[in-house]
Amino acid sequence: PIRFRAAPYYEGALIQCLVAEAERYERERALAESALPGHRHLWQVPEGYKLSGAVLDTALGLFRHRSSLESLRKVYRLAGIMECLIRSSVPILRTALIRDVFNKAQALKEELGMAWRSGSEVYLLPLHERLWPGPRLPDALKGAKSLKELYQVIEGETAGQLDAIMANYVFYVPRIFVRGPAG
Repeated sequence: PIRFRAAPYYEGALIQCLVAEAERYERERALAESALPGHRHLWQVPEGYKLSGAVLDTALGLFRHRSSLESLRKVYRLAGIMECLIRSSVPILRTALIRDVFNKAQALKEELGMAWRSGSEVYLLPLHERLWPGPRLPDALKGAKSLKELYQVIEGETAGQLDAIMANYVFYVPRIFVRGPAG
């Protein structure tokens, strides 16, 4: 469901770009290959987001779980919960109810084998404004009055965002993540 492609480089950034940009880039790669067989060097990588920090870890989690739509949704929901815990100022999270949210995050992390190596405030992938014009998750959570409402907002926001990602983005993954270390 998510378009992951091997990048033409072994190490480096994981890049998230729009489908149209990926198609343009692939045409340029094909032209370079046909002009000089065996030559794959281009002067630029596709235009898009260079992922780092927690969003890189989220993207790598999606990559590891790419064979199951249910697992993809769980990974992205977990990223939403993490962002909620770190960035949200929802009043119910200033109570003992935060323990339930934390425990839910821990259980999902263990189930999915997920970890975020870097301290960050942003866990959800970047989206062009025209693809997701609504409020971002922290703003959408402001009206949540109960845990049930909190989880419903997280579920709705992350499901919608993931649908937008699957429909509109391509991810170029360095070959080190595709094939493993050299040697």
